[in-house]
Amino acid sequence: MDVGGRHRFQRFLGNGPCRIAQLALEDNSISLICMEVTLFTGWRERALGCRYMRTILVLCVLALFLSMYLYVFPVHAADSSLTEILNTLGYTNVASSTVETFPPGRYNITLYAEFTEYLNSNVLSIYQVGTNNFATILLASEGVNGYVSPPLTKTFEVDYQFGLSLSRSDDPPFRYFTETSRNPSWIKYVMIDVNLNVPSMFLIGFEDRTYFEDMTYDDMVLSLQLQYYLKVISSYDTPSGGGWYGNGTNAFASLTTGTVDHGNGTRRVFTQWSGDSSGTDFSKSNPILMNQNKTAIANWKTQYYLTVGTVPSGLAVIPGQDWYDENQKVTLTAPVVSGYNFAYWDVDGVPQTTGLNPLTVNMNGPHSATAHYTKTFTLTIITTSGGSTTPPPGAYTFNVNATVQVTAVANAKYLFDHWELDGAKVGSANPYTVLMNSDHTLNATFVISSPPQPVGGYSYSVRAVESPKPLTLFLPFVAISVLVITAISRRRKRSKK
Repeated sequence: MDVGGRHRFQRFLGNGPCRIAQLALEDNSISLICMEVTLFTGWRERALGCRYMRTILVLCVLALFLSMYLYVFPVHAADSSLTEILNTLGYTNVASSTVETFPPGRYNITLYAEFTEYLNSNVLSIYQVGTNNFATILLASEGVNGYVSPPLTKTFEVDYQFGLSLSRSDDPPFRYFTETSRNPSWIKYVMIDVNLNVPSMFLIGFEDRTYFEDMTYDDMVLSLQLQYYLKVISSYDTPSGGGWYGNGTNAFASLTTGTVDHGNGTRRVFTQWSGDSSGTDFSKSNPILMNQNKTAIANWKTQYYLTVGTVPSGLAVIPGQDWYDENQKVTLTAPVVSGYNFAYWDVDGVPQTTGLNPLTVNMNGPHSATAHYTKTFTLTIITTSGGSTTPPPGAYTFNVNATVQVTAVANAKYLFDHWELDGAKVGSANPYTVLMNSDHTLNATFVISSPPQPVGGYSYSVRAVESPKPLTLFLPFVAISVLVITAISRRRKRSKK
């Protein structure tokens, strides 16, 4: 008889003269699995001298028929109590499973409840299928009688097909298996359900009865789930989400930020998840189904900062100062600024071709591009009548401190007289050089040309007259003749006297 049968029969045998028969029953001659021919023979030899022989024989015969009945019709009690426990724990969507052993791997086992009389002696072990090699996973005494709060979780890892075994070494001893074929009388001492919400999670209820009463499978209620590892890799920031996950569950990889600024004009920008993960949200990848060990990789791109300025500083705002992807080409255009001429660009202090505009910058690193401008002034050239200048009169723009040479050119019958710069006479040097340190007005003054002075110190007053008519020319001759005749006549009169 199995240990359950011995425990039950002990109630009927009691002590006293029948102790011999009791000892005979404990000798495993009567078995609920095997009907041996030596059943009565061995027992009878030990029971000689017992005055209750007949009673004991009757009880043994009843036990024999009971064992035959149980062998032919095994007891499979309802699991209503286990169902109530699972419902209380929130596992309402479950189904019975035919699984009795489990594949190699890393497992998470969680103890939820214990409703047992043997809290201090029950032991849960794992064993390699086909062997009697047992490894203790947890002790019932690690939990409490009732619901374990918070649930007790442990992990273990095996490289072989295994089953679970609940055992006790106290009186009466027992060892039950998830493999029904290894249990006494092929009795099912374990109920295994599957969590339909997480199909990789098994919900297991063990029964530790050593005699046949209602089997409620509530003496140790636990879950068993194969686990897989998620590795999250990132060259920058601190990734999270890596770790062990139950088979069939979803995991997520994440980062605390999508931009890492190194403070030197270089930064990294998250682009997407790859490997066994996907998605473009740095804070949470798309779901990763953990049906094997997996890796999530955070991908980044490099960006460099382009600084754009002017000399003199703040002269103009030039579009283009920003972050750019590595090796991106950026075009900058220096605008026209009133009062200034664009001179040249420099990149990181290195002058580019004079007058080159726009400028293209290759963003192979952080760069600074500066547009150089030169202050300009206006020279206004004017003249009086009688001449012109080279360059001709007009307004001209020149860079600060430029020198401008102006030449006065007089018309016929006119002479260049002098220069006036901003209203002040500055001499008659021709050409005249103007320093452009401010806006200036240069006036060239011309006068009518004078005839040459006579030799010997005589001076003549010359004026323009109209061409004389013939009569006009004759009258002076007549007058002169009269004067001459008169003079001669006077001289003769004086000589006669």
